[in-house]
Amino acid sequence: MIQIQQAQEPVHITSFILLVQHGFAEKILRAYANNPDIEICQTEQPEKLLVLAEAEDTQRIRDYMDEFAATEGVISTTLVYHHAESESALREAL
Repeated sequence: MIQIQQAQEPVHITSFILLVQHGFAEKILRAYANNPDIEICQTEQPEKLLVLAEAEDTQRIRDYMDEFAATEGVISTTLVYHHAESESALREAL
């Protein structure tokens, strides 16, 4: 008997760099601290933040980038990495 597996929507994992004005990094970190889909890490350079984000589709990733770009103190937003894979494949042991 052939089993047909239901297709799963992919999980989109991205990272991007925020270049921020001096003194704005802490404010941005606090503003997104409670978003479970976003993690922001400080780098050795205080004006650069690394953002890791997960989303259900590419539109949400674009929305995140637009949202950051419109945030006070953000000079630029640069996409570094984007990967999409089903949740079940991401949970498989390597």
